[in-house]
Amino acid sequence: MIGGTGAGKSTFCNLITGKDPRLNDGVFVSKASNKSITSKVEIVPNLTWFDGNGSLTLIDSPGLSDTEGRDQNHLD
Repeated sequence: MIGGTGAGKSTFCNLITGKDPRLNDGVFVSKASNKSITSKVEIVPNLTWFDGNGSLTLIDSPGLSDTEGRDQNHLD
């Protein structure tokens, strides 16, 4: 996933694996915040789609326009 800080990348990753973001039991840490939560690229292989059919690998990344000013570090 690639997108701006706070766009919902981690939440979307959790949703397509069938996790409810309100329960905070997802594969990736996510929460409603205007501050950056994801600070490093996270790769999780062998996940199952929300419907139980097929497998996938998800790659979550820190948001663009990181609130901590770490965009260049993330790009490097």
